[in-house]
Amino acid sequence: MRVSLKRVIRLMQEEGLRARIRKPFKWTTMNDYDQPVAANLLERQFTAAAPNRRWVGDTTEFVIGESGKLYLGAILDLFSRVGGRLGRQRRERPSFDD
Repeated sequence: MRVSLKRVIRLMQEEGLRARIRKPFKWTTMNDYDQPVAANLLERQFTAAAPNRRWVGDTTEFVIGESGKLYLGAILDLFSRVGGRLGRQRRERPSFDD
């Protein structure tokens, strides 16, 4: 069944529908290539023979609702696999005393 664009527009207007325009994709990665790249000290060996020998860290941003954000900062001992912190601001320092 073929339908013209004018018919689609008319039917949408009759129902009070409007097309939703997509927002352009926003790049969030900082491509600052002038900065040195850290050495790969672990070389994909994500195990440790004893505690406090190998630590890794990362942060992740979770979007909650329309404008809320929650940040997970993880610092992990690869021997015990313990660590992590949730916060509402990206600049909060991780504290594992809580």
